[in-house]
Amino acid sequence: MFPLVNHAGEGRGHFLSPHVIPGLGAAYGFDVMPRQVFDCILVLLSASSYTTRFAFDLQDGFPHVPFPADPQLFLQAVDIGSRIRQLETQAEQAAPEFRIATLVGRATSPTLAIPAPRRAFIADGNTGHIQLLADASLRIANVSRRAWDFAISGYPVLYNWIKRRDGEIIDASLQRSLLGVIWSVEELLHQFDLGDQVLANCLNNPLVREQVGVSSANEQPIEDEEP
Repeated sequence: MFPLVNHAGEGRGHFLSPHVIPGLGAAYGFDVMPRQVFDCILVLLSASSYTTRFAFDLQDGFPHVPFPADPQLFLQAVDIGSRIRQLETQAEQAAPEFRIATLVGRATSPTLAIPAPRRAFIADGNTGHIQLLADASLRIANVSRRAWDFAISGYPVLYNWIKRRDGEIIDASLQRSLLGVIWSVEELLHQFDLGDQVLANCLNNPLVREQVGVSSANEQPIEDEEP
């Protein structure tokens, strides 16, 4: 389900400011769709460097979006944001080059029982394996340390996702799910890195409020004042 859609009978069909869609269309010289705006916002806010760049501002306000002045950069952001959305909503699987993690071993127990965090991941340089049972009879190998450490607001994504499935039967469906979420995290981290460069380029040349048709007493870049 697309989170930007307003399903009410009246209105614009989305929750964006009424100025944003026509303003961006006028600035870029082509029709802009609400879903494109959402995907552009998604990649900019997903960039690995966003929270470090704006940590102070985020303490007291909402995230601000630096829409790029360059139409081609906007379309690039839309493409990356669309891919992030597909992965995060599980609408698409990770691309083949990110399906590196594999199951190794044979489970000595019929049900999943991942050990405590300090014993669940055994690192070997930049990669390692996840122990799905305490005796390490079944493991997921070739997992990057970065994917294992990936956290959202301090929430370790992979460990907690697996831990919530403790006690489930280790059948083919569970094994596919385990691998699928790890593959998706591996690709998401790659897409977030691409977002870093997009964000840097947007900040170098952002649209200002007046270019999007939003009045302001003082012209400011959109990253400093949300339309």
